Amino acid sequence: MGAREHNAESISESELPKLARDARARVMTAELHATEALLEHSRAVCNQFLEATQVSTNAGKAKRAGRAAALSVLERGFRDAKIRAGRALFDAVAAEYLAVDTNAETYSERLTLTVRPFVLRRLEIGRHDHLIEGAICTAVLEWEARRMMPTALPTTLARQSPAEVIDEFRHQKGWSVDALAEHAGLNMQDWT
Repeated sequence: MGAREHNAESISESELPKLARDARARVMTAELHATEALLEHSRAVCNQFLEATQVSTNAGKAKRAGRAAALSVLERGFRDAKIRAGRALFDAVAAEYLAVDTNAETYSERLTLTVRPFVLRRLEIGRHDHLIEGAICTAVLEWEARRMMPTALPTTLARQSPAEVIDEFRHQKGWSVDALAEHAGLNMQDWT
């Protein structure tokens, strides 16, 4: 099934549970944009490969090595394009669920059990694509951290010095300066 045909399929309630119809429509639009960007980047990578390999068939050993290097660049280009598309689609779906799942644990489970498999399936990322899957797994961690950050935190932190922020977090954890140094892997004796 081609990428454009794939994007034409609607997203069912079972694929993305608890998302309203308008949210699923926004995800479909994001999927379309991600797929179009993937195609555009892939086309550009292919063109670069073709330009780099415009040599005669009687080329010597050095030219064959150049083609092998160009092929390696082509593979990296395809992988990077899929990573960008996967991350864009993941971000779109994760943002929609941010409003639905108010509990951080539920949200975390949703990212792992629903959003990640959805992205892998919709962009046809196979289990052998470990780097692409790994990049999408890091998106899970980033969105979990985003969910756990209090909404007032960025504005509060912006008005404090770095030392004040560290001190505030240290107090929230109930750590002494020595405990903070230990967690940071520092030896206080080196600083006295």
